[in-house]
Amino acid sequence: SVFALDGIQQPLEISNRKYVHDPNFSPEKFFNYSIGVWHWYDRDPVKVELIFSGYIDQIIYSPLHHSQTHQLSKDKKKLHVQIEVYETPELEMLIHSFGDKVKVLSPQSLADTIKRRATNTVALYK
Repeated sequence: SVFALDGIQQPLEISNRKYVHDPNFSPEKFFNYSIGVWHWYDRDPVKVELIFSGYIDQIIYSPLHHSQTHQLSKDKKKLHVQIEVYETPELEMLIHSFGDKVKVLSPQSLADTIKRRATNTVALYK
């Protein structure tokens, strides 16, 4: 991943605090349900179901998340994808990046958010 350094608001300061290495820390476990850099340690991950009508090869060969499972329709025109992740703004941005080629089946809260944002976007052009 690439992270923008222009988001730093203040000059960096050298800390006097000693760095303590936690030998039990596992980044793989810590970020297991994350998309990008977001991590909700106080929330449970959700099972997200998506239906793609485009970008099918891309989604198969470059999965959205390591938890991805998928099933291609018999006519090879739809791809049903399941991932288990935190419901975060980065997940929403990822889904929006596929435009009208993806539909959120569940959870309903995510489907509602995506629909509301798409409706608000259309309203900008009226």
